Amino acid sequence: MRLFTPAPAMGALPREERLPQRSNALPWLIFALCFAMLPHLFNQPPWVVAMAALAMGWRALAHWGRMPMPGRWLLVLLTLVATGLVVTQYGTLFGRDAGVALLILMTGLKLLETRGFRDAMLGVFLGYFVVITNFFYSQEIPLALYMVAAVFATTAALVRLNAGDGAQPWRESLSLAGLMLAQALPLMIILFLLFPRLPGPLWGMPQDESAGITGLSDSMSPGSISELLQSDAPAFRVSFAGDIPDQNLRYWRGPVFWEYDGRTWRFGRDRGEATPQPVTIDEDDIFTYTVNLEPHDGRWLLALDIPLTTPQDARMTADHDLVSRRPVRSLIQYSVSSLPNMPLEPVLSDHRRSAALALPDGTAPRARALARSWREAHEDDGAVVGRP
Repeated sequence: MRLFTPAPAMGALPREERLPQRSNALPWLIFALCFAMLPHLFNQPPWVVAMAALAMGWRALAHWGRMPMPGRWLLVLLTLVATGLVVTQYGTLFGRDAGVALLILMTGLKLLETRGFRDAMLGVFLGYFVVITNFFYSQEIPLALYMVAAVFATTAALVRLNAGDGAQPWRESLSLAGLMLAQALPLMIILFLLFPRLPGPLWGMPQDESAGITGLSDSMSPGSISELLQSDAPAFRVSFAGDIPDQNLRYWRGPVFWEYDGRTWRFGRDRGEATPQPVTIDEDDIFTYTVNLEPHDGRWLLALDIPLTTPQDARMTADHDLVSRRPVRSLIQYSVSSLPNMPLEPVLSDHRRSAALALPDGTAPRARALARSWREAHEDDGAVVGRP
């Protein structure tokens, strides 16, 4: 069993199957794939993109003769490990997040077995698919412009790959790629204007659609809140073991968002586990209850503010919200004990305070002016918060 093999010798392949050497097409393809995958650092666990990047870096070093190519059995092992990690992370191989993660990993591993022209062409086509998957998470104009650049880079790699063994100038490769995209532009406009509009994305899946019902996701745009009001589907049901708390105590804690870019609130990076609070607890103030949570394809668990216990297969973050180990894709039941109005840490750390007060420059000028007027009219922050 061989775990490593020498870098592919072009003379061992039929001429029509050889990778063009002088055009240096493979590094162009690797760059294009990395460029297309980069936005997924914000959508996928960092290890997914990092593992794919390591695989492509390995292939680049093998192309330059600095590392051996992996053997068949090592590739099989890496494929099984990558698939197992996706299942461990998402609990499935299906759905948007798990499917995109699997595509990214398999694209990187595919390059590790790329030895000829046909394999490289398949890598180009996978690159176009990776570009499309970025729109599963956002269709905003900045991302669209970035993806146009990613398509341009992938097309340039396609041109370079088909240039043959001649030393094609890099400006000629870029010019031809731009010309091809310009020629495709009229057809794109025609399809955009004439293609029938469907109620929902073409890639819509049942578990992804349910996520929009409860709104439990890693981001939230203020304008999207109105869409939740159009659904009368239940998000969860609760049964209390004893007394039912008063209405003013029925605040249900879900994901806590810290980062704001002027349009969208996001959870941001994981802020770690919750630390026990040294507080005196009156047993009569604790409420114990059972939650039946509808599927929403996220990891968030709803609990009465503030939860004291953590359900099985879940954890409590530093913001005292509950996060499941696996996405909630079916009706689940869990029990929690909570202490409403439990005092939290009285002073935020400098890092958490900076994150809470961060606001992009140039956003919401009227809101900023209103906040300044409130601050100037009151002596301290508590008075601003308590103003009528």
